[in-house]
Formats: sequence, C-alpha cells, structure tokens
Amino acid sequence: MGSRHRGAQRLQSTQDRAASSGASLRRRQLVGPARPVSPANPQSETKTMTRITKVEIAGFKSFRKHMVIPFFPGMTAIIGENGSGKSNLFDAVNFVMGRRSSELRADRFEHLIFNGGDRFPPADSAEVILSLDNGQGLFDAFLDGATGLPEVQIGRRITRKSSTYTFMGKNCTRAEIDRVLEAANIDPDGQQLIAQGRITEIIRRTPKRRREILDEVSGISAYDDQRNKAIDELKDVKAKLNTHRVILAERRRRLVSLQSERDAALEYRHLNEQQAVLQNAMVYRRREQVRQKLEQAQRERKGMDDRIAEMEADVSRLDLEIENKEWELEGMQEDLSGDQQITLVKEVERLRSEILHKRGEISFKQQQIKSIEEMIEEISRMKAREAAQTASSSGDRRTSPAVQALLDRKRGGVYGTVASLGSPKSGFEAAFETAAGGSLHDLVVDTRETAIEAINFLKENRLG
Repeated sequence: MGSRHRGAQRLQSTQDRAASSGASLRRRQLVGPARPVSPANPQSETKTMTRITKVEIAGFKSFRKHMVIPFFPGMTAIIGENGSGKSNLFDAVNFVMGRRSSELRADRFEHLIFNGGDRFPPADSAEVILSLDNGQGLFDAFLDGATGLPEVQIGRRITRKSSTYTFMGKNCTRAEIDRVLEAANIDPDGQQLIAQGRITEIIRRTPKRRREILDEVSGISAYDDQRNKAIDELKDVKAKLNTHRVILAERRRRLVSLQSERDAALEYRHLNEQQAVLQNAMVYRRREQVRQKLEQAQRERKGMDDRIAEMEADVSRLDLEIENKEWELEGMQEDLSGDQQITLVKEVERLRSEILHKRGEISFKQQQIKSIEEMIEEISRMKAREAAQTASSSGDRRTSPAVQALLDRKRGGVYGTVASLGSPKSGFEAAFETAAGGSLHDLVVDTRETAIEAINFLKENRLG
C-alpha cells in the first residue's frame, strides 16, 4: 500500500490475521473467539457469531450526506487518503456501541455532528445505523415473533441536546441495546474494536499485559473472572459453613446439657412418684392402725359403759337391800336372839362392803372411760393431722417435680418455696395452710427475669 494509503484501516473477520498496520474493526465473525458464555445461560453456548453487513451514516463527523457502506463476508478493506474519513467510520461503529465522546476523539457529543466547515451549513443531528446478520436467528427473541429476518438494525442518533438509541427503527434504551449485543456475545467495551496504532501499543506492552489482552480477546479472561468469582463464593460458603458448624457444635453441647438436665428431672420425677406411692402406703397403714385402735377403744368404752350401768344397778339394788335389812333389824330387834341379830348385822356389813367395792369398781371404770375418751380425742386429732398432711403431700406431688428441678439447679436468685421459708407456731398449722391456700408451694425468686428464666427452663424440659 502506497504512502497515500498509510492511514488505511481494515475491518476483517476472525478468519484473517489482524494487520499490524492500521486499525481492525472486529465483530464476532469479524474478530476471533467470542466472549465466553456464562454457565447461567447455557442456551447461548450454541450461538454462532454475527457480523456487520452494512453501516449507514448521516451527519456524523465528516459524513455530511447519508451514506451506506456495505461489509462483505471475509475481509473488507477500506482505503483512502489521510483525512478521507477512515477513522471516522471506525468511530461511527464505536458510537453505536455506546462509547463515550472522549473515546471517539471528541470533547463533547455535539462535536460529533457534522459542523459544515467553510463550505456547508452544519447538520442538526448525527445518526449511525449498524445492520447485523441474523441468518442464524440470534436476535429472533427481540423481534416480537417476527422470525426469519435476515438482518437487524441497531442505531444511535444525537442532536445538540439529546441522544437516543433505536432497534429496528424504534426508540429504545441503552440497556436494551446492550441486551441485544449480549445475545450475540458482543462486548462493546472489550478488545474486539482495535483502533489505529493500538496493535503497536499492544506489542510494546509487558508480556503480562499482552497476555491479559489476548486472554480478553480469546475469552479466557471472562472465565478467569468466573473462576475468581467462584473462588470468592466458595470462600463465603466455607466461612458460612464454619459459622454454622460452630453454631451446630454449640447447640449440640446445649442439647447434651439439656438432655442431662432432662434425664435428671425424669429420674427425680420417677423417684418422687415412688416416694409418693410409699408415702401413700405408709399413710394408709397408719390410718388403718389408728382406725383399729379407735374402734377397739370405742368398743372398750361401750363395754365399760355397760359394766358401769350394771354395777350402778347392783349398787342401787344393794342399797335397797341394806335399807330393807336395817328396817328388818330395827323392827325385829326385840324378837331376834343375839345370834340372829349378829348374823343380820354381818349381812348388812357384807352388803355395805359389797356396795363400797362396787362403787370403787365404778370409779375405776370411770377413770378408764376418761382415759379412753382422751385416747379417742388424741386419735381424732391424729386423723385430722394426717388428713391435712395427705392434702399437703398431694399438693407437693403436683408441684414438687418442677420446683425441685429448679432448686436442684442451684442457680442464684431462687430462694425456695413459701412453705420452706416460713413455719407456723405449734397448733396453727391448719390456719397457716388455709391462709396460704394454693400459694404454699409457690417458688420465691429475686427478680422477674429470674422467674422468666425458670419458666423457660421448665418449658424446655417439659416439667411444667
């Protein structure tokens, strides 16, 4: 190529080697390997690459009139003198891809609009439209069911106050254009567009940087990004896993502790139930003994009452008999001989002695009856106390497993039950229990928080 053509730029496909002189405009089949496909989108793995079929330019930089520049399969070379617009064509493609004005060799976007120079009036707007090959149906998903179109158009139009993108002639957003390009694995910010002098700059880079650029062009860098992202995610997963392992270990230790406390509580409940059975048996046995003693005492009292009644009847009879004998002795004293009188007197004395004996026996029996009555009264008091103790024991059995489990923990702030913290004076037990009512076996703690903690412990161990 002659000196007049030194500024030529080439747009070539991936089947051709990138020329070291001039700039290469590369797009999918125009450049080499496509950008790697994310595993999250396996469908795009089977997509083939597209190519630019033509570029339409109007009012952009040095392109005053509307121009259509076709791109042919294989290599398309555009040659011309310096300043003929070759670089502006390259900028036009970049412009549609959404590059900033600084990347298009302009300070502001309005400088991209044809300024007219000295010979023509300035243009009001600049517009570039790229036609992309759709022979493989890469863009059918964006065509609202209109499949089978050979090509699609993406464009960009700017005025001195606005900038708009188009797809198939309709306004759209930059994000929608990015999605269309992404469908064909086109990266507008990648190394697929190489400007004039860029190859020489790449060659002068360090081996590490050249490798990075080649990896980006070949698609390897995207896999590196995915690999680094996967490594970071793996680190996060491992960190979370370690955290969960620590939590799990702590919960297992807590479970072992709760299991031990539960086993102890169940063992206590079992022993308490056995104790209750034994206490009931002992109470029943004592009650039977007391009942038998009471019945025996009542029988003895009844027998003594009957015997006293008999002896009192005998005394009355003997009193009457003595009185009769005395009257008989007094009336017959003159008629009776001395021996007869002596015999009669002796009979009276004998009767009096018998009366005295009967009265002594009656007094003794009355003393026995008094003792029996005192014993009956004591037995009745014992029965009353046992009945009260039985009722109290029933209350203990209802609450003592939970209360005792809390006391066995020996935690601070738990003082004991109401019954254990106070005792009535002798003789006032029944009154004390009546006044305390159902609160006799309530647990006394220091604060509300201690009470809540105790309730949670009982719930966790199913004790109350």
